Amino acid sequence: MKVIDLLNKIANGEEVPEKIKVNRYIYTYAPYIDYINEDNNYLMDIIELNQNDLNDEIEIIEEDKKIEKIDVNHLQQIKKWKRAKILGNKINEIIDYLEEKE
Repeated sequence: MKVIDLLNKIANGEEVPEKIKVNRYIYTYAPYIDYINEDNNYLMDIIELNQNDLNDEIEIIEEDKKIEKIDVNHLQQIKKWKRAKILGNKINEIIDYLEEKE
């Protein structure tokens, strides 16, 4: 993605990545403001609105999201949710398996 594409997404109210890397600096999105880096510099203050900077490539930084287990004890308290408890246990087994593979 390029800087100009990101600006278009912001202008159109579309979902934008939370963290990006532009010219070796990492920026975090502050909704309704701008992207800001750890030195408190805003992306729009640093890039020049010319053809070269607007065509700079953006690297999207994705953070690993941890899968949360299901609290099957809570499901157990509700008798009519017996199938949900069984399903919850199976999902938790899958999560354990996936975490072992990491």
